[in-house]
Amino acid sequence: TVLNMLGGFYKPESGEIRLGNKSIEGFAAWRIARAGLARTYQTSLLFGSLTVLENLVIASPTKGKQGNTGQEEAISLLSFVGYRGDPHTRAADLPHVDRRLVEIARALATQPAVLLLDEPAAGLARADKAALAELLRRIAQHGIAVLLVEHDMEMVMAISDHVVVLDAGTPIAAGTPQSVQQDPAVRKAY
Repeated sequence: TVLNMLGGFYKPESGEIRLGNKSIEGFAAWRIARAGLARTYQTSLLFGSLTVLENLVIASPTKGKQGNTGQEEAISLLSFVGYRGDPHTRAADLPHVDRRLVEIARALATQPAVLLLDEPAAGLARADKAALAELLRRIAQHGIAVLLVEHDMEMVMAISDHVVVLDAGTPIAAGTPQSVQQDPAVRKAY
């Protein structure tokens, strides 16, 4: 497993989990989300009985403020992630690749500072992985730190600025993609 770890999320010297200058260790999931961390799961967890649009609107912190329905923002996010389907489709009826895109859009609807993605490339075709890699780059370019847990090394090495390699849950190397690929401990483990 490789993690793309960006700025100030984890402080190994103290063992404390931080988001910016705020400790989030032991927080309930909703408090972590409000602190600015959004996540996706290896197996997509959308609300299947809701439409694509409803899945995003429900996550919007601006919904209901000054008459905002959240729909305009949701449509914009769907376009940003590359979803081209009908926003009124039930989430349970989506193909796998669209479920991934909608889940990423829903995470972005919370306006996070950090986006944690667990195996987002799992089950995707080569072309869909390439589109996902480009999307993750665009998300990072918009100032959102991307923390990626992924086994697809080609994608990880192509898009990561910093990589931490784990072997059985223990960090064995950290650095640029090029430096960890040359690390003897990584070569031995993998």
